[in-house]
Amino acid sequence: GEGAARRRVRFGYVLAFANVALDAAGSLLTKAYGGAPLVSWDINLVRFGGAAGMMLTAWLLGQGAALVLRRLGYAWRPPWAPRGGALAATDALEEEHKQVELAVSYA
Repeated sequence: GEGAARRRVRFGYVLAFANVALDAAGSLLTKAYGGAPLVSWDINLVRFGGAAGMMLTAWLLGQGAALVLRRLGYAWRPPWAPRGGALAATDALEEEHKQVELAVSYA
């Protein structure tokens, strides 16, 4: 539905921002530590390898947080994931009801 689409778009913006931030961090590291002994391949390895390492670290932290939350009994799901489980049918019915109300109000 509309809510799931908005969550995906918001999450896409978060990922785009993270991409730019990690690339900028890699560029700053390259400017700070790059020099005569490093060639272009070395610099690219530092930039993109550093960004990949940071993203892997963030992913691992997220997976760990999700595991802890699940073990504590919280019904956690990623913000981009569609609603599911026992409430999936209820969510679908609520969405359908909203669409019917909109159609009736415009008629």
